[in-house]
Amino acid sequence: AVNKAGLRVEAFGFESLAAAEATLDSDEREMGSVCISFGAHLTHVVVYSSGTPIFSRDFPFGAHHITKDIAIGLRTTQTEAERIKKDFAHAYFNSQDAHETFVVQTAEHLGGTRQFTRGQLMHIVEPRVREILGFIHNELKKLKVTQFISKGVVLTGGGSLMPGMCWIAEDIFGVSARVGYPLNLTGVTEGLRSPLCTSSIGLLSPLFASEEDSGRQSWQLPEGGLWGWARSFWEKFKEPTEII
Repeated sequence: AVNKAGLRVEAFGFESLAAAEATLDSDEREMGSVCISFGAHLTHVVVYSSGTPIFSRDFPFGAHHITKDIAIGLRTTQTEAERIKKDFAHAYFNSQDAHETFVVQTAEHLGGTRQFTRGQLMHIVEPRVREILGFIHNELKKLKVTQFISKGVVLTGGGSLMPGMCWIAEDIFGVSARVGYPLNLTGVTEGLRSPLCTSSIGLLSPLFASEEDSGRQSWQLPEGGLWGWARSFWEKFKEPTEII
């Protein structure tokens, strides 16, 4: 499809590394950290030490598995379960919010609505989150990689936005954890400063003008922001040419 459009692919980007490069600061890459990027169906894991990626693997589970658990546990559709996950889910049990209630549209063949508490939802979500992060930790431990992540865990991707994810990561890995947002972006709309966009920002970074800033690349869009960049990008490729 790319060739038919009159373009030629110059190189391919590795999504796992792209997310890590977009979110890890220079200290984290140098002193040792792990970037865990939660996609819908895959979780990408990269470990950095001494400024270099020393481990990378994609695991066949992601945030959608949590959605499915909610759909089954609350007997609703996956669409409704996704809404519930975004609006009410918390990754670990919090007694302070446990009695707060919410209404769920039940599956079509059941009809009607049902009321649940956030405590009931937490009992569905937390075991799956612990299973995912625990499995990753055990795999890194088997390969003797955990010794290189003293600087901490960086969670990114859509799944990282669920409250409580960092708390569970710290409990399992025994180091500090934070949510990873794209770093050193200028001229970009706030909508792109999100864990949802880290992989895309990392993959697009070669197209941005770069400059060194304390050993870290800084990405800047031209005047007009993202849409201005997109228009100028398209103008360049009205005739057959190359892309990176």
